[in-house]
Amino acid sequence: MSLFRFDKKNYEFNPSSKLGVYILHGFSSTTYEVKDLAEFLGENGYHSVANNLPGHGTSINDCNRIKYHHWMDKVKKDIAELSTKCDKVFVIGNSMGGVLALYIASLFPINGFVSAGTVLKFKNHFTTNYIVPIIVIFFL
Repeated sequence: MSLFRFDKKNYEFNPSSKLGVYILHGFSSTTYEVKDLAEFLGENGYHSVANNLPGHGTSINDCNRIKYHHWMDKVKKDIAELSTKCDKVFVIGNSMGGVLALYIASLFPINGFVSAGTVLKFKNHFTTNYIVPIIVIFFL
């Protein structure tokens, strides 16, 4: 049994509700990470949406081809669509999804957000900003 779970599916629960929740998974994860939460919220009166971010839920090569702006564009499109269906919109993000939730909160008039497990500052500034970008060149 594998410890890693991948889910290629996007999920939407309780689409008739006017209270929307958009849920974002973390980097290198999939909707497997957030499906239970989306289903729980749907069962409790919310129109919940959990979509895989571009490059996720398929292959490592797909993920490596995607750039950060693809994730931001996808999230903006999805939030705009959910906003047309709901009177109130909330965003929940885990890890990198939490960073994207913060980004969306700065652009859209959402009613609230939860950003969980989000790295906002690294302990070793030099390694993060100088060594990692050099090492990445060898793996691209």
